[in-house]
Amino acid sequence: MAGSNERGRALEYKIAIEIGNFLREELQLDVISSNSTKQLNFRDKLYFDELDEETKNDFSLCVATFVKWFAKQDWLKGALTVTIDRLGDDKAKSADPTDIRLGITNENGKLIFKNFSVKNRHDALKHPRLPSLAQQCGIPKESNVDISYRGHYEAIWESFGKKVNSLNKNIDTFEQLDKINPKFRVKYLYIPLMENAVDFLIKHSKKLECAHSLFQYLVGKTDYIVAKNESRNVLIKHFSKIDLPASFSVTYPYTEGEIDSQSYFLLEFDNGWKIRVRIHNASGRIFKESGKVFATEKMDPICINLGKVIPIEKMPKKLTS
Repeated sequence: MAGSNERGRALEYKIAIEIGNFLREELQLDVISSNSTKQLNFRDKLYFDELDEETKNDFSLCVATFVKWFAKQDWLKGALTVTIDRLGDDKAKSADPTDIRLGITNENGKLIFKNFSVKNRHDALKHPRLPSLAQQCGIPKESNVDISYRGHYEAIWESFGKKVNSLNKNIDTFEQLDKINPKFRVKYLYIPLMENAVDFLIKHSKKLECAHSLFQYLVGKTDYIVAKNESRNVLIKHFSKIDLPASFSVTYPYTEGEIDSQSYFLLEFDNGWKIRVRIHNASGRIFKESGKVFATEKMDPICINLGKVIPIEKMPKKLTS
């Protein structure tokens, strides 16, 4: 069964293919696929073909709904040529969330770009890792500040590994650990990691350059549109013309509903954006084969007031117009 990454790429593939078909067949435009698009489509067709029929039908319904929205956009008027460029995951590291970029040339020779980010069922802005937190805030790697922060980060993981071994030498995975003590990882890993990150962020929260860098890292530096597949709807989220913040505040632990407050913190930027950040493990393993701790985790940043800071369109998924 395909994982979440493969399903996401399958949906990107389907959208890129159907956009191209619409532009060629309905608008009679000259459509060019970049080399990257050709390579990624070739790879991701396999992911789409391996999906179960229910997921294929859901993705097809999502794409049909998206294309109907796409067909009504003013920036297609007078278009002659469209280049479809699918971007690899490496672009996200440079604060560009674009999955599919369209280069639209009109009859006057003017070229405009439209950027799309494709999401299946989730709202996370991206999935950052804790070791690079200083770089996310615009602080150079291997600077004294970065080295100090990473040293504390690594010490927390090493301490956690030693505590796990002291608890039971036969534990290799978080699943095994949770069966013995379900609160162990939160107490000895999540809380120390979050406190280390929060302490770092608070120290730099009033610095303009850090606020700019962190916000653009999380939200993106370029204008783009998110197409999100939900169970019954397709959401179109317009990330454009967003004012940059000058500072931010941090709340930890963060309580909201029934969430485990010790696994979350809240970033409140002074431009009105409120981004909730959750920590979780990126791997089920605690130790490498060498016996060293497998230090890896993900953060899920989600804007909890998104509808107040950007325009969002909701369209029911249906084939009929």
